[in-house]
Amino acid sequence: MKPYLKIIIVIGLILTASLVIYFGWRKITSLPANDGSLPNQNIPTASSTSNPKIKKISDQKVFDFWIVPATSEVYYLTPEGKILSAKDGADLEISNQAVVALNKIEISPTSQKVLAAFDDPKNPSWGVFDIIDKVWRPLPNEIFNATWGANDNQLVAIIKTGSDLNLATVDLIKNPPPYKTIIKDFRIKDVVLKWAPPNQLIIRERPAASYSG
Repeated sequence: MKPYLKIIIVIGLILTASLVIYFGWRKITSLPANDGSLPNQNIPTASSTSNPKIKKISDQKVFDFWIVPATSEVYYLTPEGKILSAKDGADLEISNQAVVALNKIEISPTSQKVLAAFDDPKNPSWGVFDIIDKVWRPLPNEIFNATWGANDNQLVAIIKTGSDLNLATVDLIKNPPPYKTIIKDFRIKDVVLKWAPPNQLIIRERPAASYSG
């Protein structure tokens, strides 16, 4: 190859590389400044975040608690069964009636009532507390297992009738509460019942940790 051709090729490569670098640099420098409209502008940095603060709002030990959405009030149940309303100052005692050997509580759809299981976990007793009239109401002994139904005045429960177990709804408006059978001869005993609005009942087996080896 003649020397002048080599010189032309080298000059052409240099010009091509220069053009690539020039247009690449223009593209980078022409990007719009981040004026707050770009997504990463809204990502919080370590310097702009604040640590969450923990504030104690109960004066006594807590077994469980719930919040009433309509009033934003926080209620809690002590291990002895007392019910209090948490306040910035001294907590307001709602009920001082003792409940022996609490197992669990379940809050009604409006959070105005509490369904509680207590005593023997394998064959518990059941009661309902109303924060409006501040009274515990024991439920009939025939109730073997229960959960809230479609509203605050209805339960879905497993009812003992002699040696049989039936799945039924319980009307809390009437005293004594009447039952309406859904499934007769309901043989699944050790389950967790949970109502799923608008009209479904979830029947869930307990985890293996609930049983002895």
